[in-house]
Amino acid sequence: MEQFADGSKGDIVVNYFQRLFTSSQPCNAADLLDGMAPRVTPTMNIALTKEVTNEEIKQAVFSIRSSSAPGADGMTGLFF
Repeated sequence: MEQFADGSKGDIVVNYFQRLFTSSQPCNAADLLDGMAPRVTPTMNIALTKEVTNEEIKQAVFSIRSSSAPGADGMTGLFF
């Protein structure tokens, strides 16, 4: 098995996924969206991209039941 320098492993992974998710037949995305009405308004976009506050994070974390694992990682609300 070939050994790699510590810094090159990340490069190998990046290159792999770039090749995997790069189309061999790229197209103009604007052509795909032509005729579709925008669903997110500028006002909605501002709300969706605003900075998250510490209070919002606290509220989200404390809303998880202590015995509940909201994700596939199995970490329960008690852990958080």
